[in-house]
Amino acid sequence: MTSNKTILLLATLALAAIGFNGCENSKDLPLEAGLGGQSTVGSLHEAVLPAVEIQQVRTELNGGASDFIFVGQRRDLRAKALLLFDVFPDSAVATDAELRFVIARHYGSGTMHVFAHPVTEPWDEYEVRWSSFPAVDTTTFLGEADWTVADSQTVSIPLDTATVNGWMRGTVENHGVAILPAGYVEILFRLFSVETVNTDLAPYLWMHYTANGKVDSARIFPSADLFVATRPEPPEDGPYMISGLVADRILLKFDLSSVPSAATINSVQFEWSIDTTATFFEDSPILVALQRVQSYPWDLANLAFDTNVNIVRFYLAHGDDILTISSLDEVRRVTDMMQRLVYGVLSDNGFVLKMGDEDTDFGWVGFVRAPGDSTVGPRLVVTYTIPPTVTGP
Repeated sequence: MTSNKTILLLATLALAAIGFNGCENSKDLPLEAGLGGQSTVGSLHEAVLPAVEIQQVRTELNGGASDFIFVGQRRDLRAKALLLFDVFPDSAVATDAELRFVIARHYGSGTMHVFAHPVTEPWDEYEVRWSSFPAVDTTTFLGEADWTVADSQTVSIPLDTATVNGWMRGTVENHGVAILPAGYVEILFRLFSVETVNTDLAPYLWMHYTANGKVDSARIFPSADLFVATRPEPPEDGPYMISGLVADRILLKFDLSSVPSAATINSVQFEWSIDTTATFFEDSPILVALQRVQSYPWDLANLAFDTNVNIVRFYLAHGDDILTISSLDEVRRVTDMMQRLVYGVLSDNGFVLKMGDEDTDFGWVGFVRAPGDSTVGPRLVVTYTIPPTVTGP
């Protein structure tokens, strides 16, 4: 016969399972004592900490270290690419040459015309920005092609063989090729770069050539490639924005002084209401990251933030009108971070809100512009326990 203790244990486990599943499936997470640290006997408090300082940062994105290359336009975003081929077969004479790309993905519909133009000055793939793009001879056409979203696997651009032979002979200055979309068509191609792990996916120059009286062909991979992207500056009175591809980031500083330094942090939730009219993304959901900034006052030109620890990731899905942390594990992570901030183990330098994957998440999220408003603006909901005051005998 089942003992009363066994029945009590089973009932407790069932209730725990229900509570855990409810946390995992709901963005309205319960604020339970002991979630962030040791369970503490004492009085339970909740504090809503509005952001006291907000700053939007838009840096020009350089994709030199990215696994992808973007070319084209989508909404108000524009992207273009550079490639450099500088190693060729010895004593070869090209009879055919073609740039070939494996498509990772494309956005939009229809057909985009692209040009390959010669670059006329040296460049560093980790330094180029949209505003510092190297000089391009747009009057000279190395090649052109129509790319359509019906091209499901590869796209290509036939190249002028006289120029390719000039590169090999050293008679034509070789600073690489710029891949530029013609006009404005809302199509964005995501291609693999030479940085991708599988080089079979990387862009390459296919060349049919003769050497020493023999006919041969070669796949020549670029020694450097990159993309740069840009969007117009947002209006000052518009919503705060974070985006993929273009490095929009939002810096947030909260006043932690209302949480006592002796408090045990039980749970922390981040919340910010969404401006749905200013939010756009191709995919659902969008991965967002909240990370601790490493220094304060903020150096906007050289902003440093934790990339391996003290980082919280969560998602925004279509239809969401508020950004919150929906994973219990991520709530624990931000709770642990807050505990160390309150104890002084970490310095309070504020947080950066950004796309969790800036290279692959295309779109942007608009947030209600209401700093200091704890009902719709960015806020931290902190639940903490204060130990009871010890009185004398």
